[in-house]
Amino acid sequence: AVLVEVSPAPRTSTLLNCNIRHFAMACCSGIKVTLVSLVLCVASVLVTGSGRCSGTQDATCIGSLARDAVLLSVRAVLSDKRGFAHQGEAMDNSELDPRRQGRGLIQDLLARKITDEGLPLSMVQSLSKLRITPEVRQFINETLQGLEPTFIAILNARNNDAIMMDHIYAGFDTIHANLDEGIAHVDNKRRNVNVAREIHEGCRAQESSLFLSKTESERQLAISLEEKNDKRTIAKQKHDGLLVHFQALTEEMGLGDLSSTTLAKHAGLVQEYQGVMDAYSEALKTHHLKALELDNITSQYAEHKAECSQKQFAFESSVCVHNEIAEMSCNKYESAYDSRLQDYETLVSTTTAKAVGRQEELKSLKRISCVLNQLMAVETDGDLAGNSSASHGIQGCIETDFGNDDFGLAEKAAPARQACPATMKWPCTEAFMQEEYGELPANTTVAACQSACSLAPTPAPSVTSAPTPAPIKTLPPKAAPSSNGSCIIYGYAISYKSQHQIDDIYFTLEGARTIPVMNSESEGGCSITQPGSCNGGIQAPWDKSGKLDNSGCWTFSTHSILCDHGITADEIHIHFWRENYASTSGYTVRALDMNGVDLGVVADIDSRSELDASDGLDTLVCDGV
Repeated sequence: AVLVEVSPAPRTSTLLNCNIRHFAMACCSGIKVTLVSLVLCVASVLVTGSGRCSGTQDATCIGSLARDAVLLSVRAVLSDKRGFAHQGEAMDNSELDPRRQGRGLIQDLLARKITDEGLPLSMVQSLSKLRITPEVRQFINETLQGLEPTFIAILNARNNDAIMMDHIYAGFDTIHANLDEGIAHVDNKRRNVNVAREIHEGCRAQESSLFLSKTESERQLAISLEEKNDKRTIAKQKHDGLLVHFQALTEEMGLGDLSSTTLAKHAGLVQEYQGVMDAYSEALKTHHLKALELDNITSQYAEHKAECSQKQFAFESSVCVHNEIAEMSCNKYESAYDSRLQDYETLVSTTTAKAVGRQEELKSLKRISCVLNQLMAVETDGDLAGNSSASHGIQGCIETDFGNDDFGLAEKAAPARQACPATMKWPCTEAFMQEEYGELPANTTVAACQSACSLAPTPAPSVTSAPTPAPIKTLPPKAAPSSNGSCIIYGYAISYKSQHQIDDIYFTLEGARTIPVMNSESEGGCSITQPGSCNGGIQAPWDKSGKLDNSGCWTFSTHSILCDHGITADEIHIHFWRENYASTSGYTVRALDMNGVDLGVVADIDSRSELDASDGLDTLVCDGV
């Protein structure tokens, strides 16, 4: 007999003729069995990957039908399109032994490999003489009963695969639901960004308004200063004229010898002088009030600008939070999706292969069942011979295709990858600064960006050509560099190119004052060097008295300030006394290091005319930075 190998086993052959219980024991023991034994083993047990059971008992070794075990492979080719028996085959006399009857003949039939040539002629002749005894019928019936659980087991294994595929597929829904939650969270943060943007833009709009108010106040102060100076000039003229008149009268005759006409004239002059002095006093008062108004507006402007800088920082931070949450949500989703996709594709690949194997298994077992049912239908000895209905039925079993088109698993394509939540332009990048601050109201200046997002991508080196920047002065290493590479400036020296009187001078960085108000020669860690003649002391140009007319210093060429801490500025502000004292030929500003050593020119202003100067200062870069 042709033997079918169940698993690695001793080189023994056994032709079993026992019941299902005995065949189950044979399967579990790992020996080689014949085809009929194989049928009953498949009916009794789903074999594990090694082909052996773990226990020593017989029926108790049957595994769970839900387990995706490896079924025994039946590869008996039973189809024959050319006839039930091959007529050209020589007769094997041993197969016609009349002692071979009943159950043994059935076992031989099942043990043979049915090839494409059909059944051997010798087997056909033996079957034609087969006696259908009760024992044979019982044996065939037990075999058929043993096949039923096998059919169920194969179908259950297929269903279990389908359940597993559905379970893995359903995991995509969970992953996408988590992404939807992440998107909702990101959308909420985007709304926070929009609110922070509106607050910042509103603050900048008010800053622009305050700047215009400050500019108007400066204009009114200049007008009041001019009016005050005019009134002062007239008053001085009246004063000097009246003084001359009095001196002349006294030298000539004295007040006692004056006529009534002369006295009336004298009284008129005094009255005119009083009027002029009242007008000058009023102009002086107006100028003082305008100076106080400007001080107040300037203070409000500086405070508001600092407040806008804080709102700018809050806005940039909200963008960081939005982008970082979007990035984390996307990374989490893509990691989960990729892992699930790999699991699903692997499962689809393996279950498809197993489905093909199970379909072939089921097809083979159905053909065997068909043959056995035809044998059960034999009622008279010799019905299997020749052209009987039984022989035609067996031939039909061999030729019938028992495939099941519905047995395979329906493959579903994995759900498409969903789009991640979009990030905004990252703060502190050129694109961000242009998009967010490029259209802010006029007369506003944004603060330096300070929001370094932790997840912001590192910008790639630029390969595009940029406009040639203005030359930056490279200086000897006289000052320590700041974090951005620029020198830390500890002082400034200002030299004037023509006649001047400086009533007020100070420095700012992004609108904020960098030097203290000097109420004396030394104040707040800073010292001034102020030669020349001064109204109100050498600190006059450096304190707040510069808002009052003629409160500064003159007849000097250079003055300076030096501090024990950095006072780096980006703008200088100077208020001159009069237009003809406004250094109309210009002035030069030089930066100083901590020892007062000259670092270089940061501003060189040519001809000018206004009473107020606000000019930008260059940034110096220390050597080696």
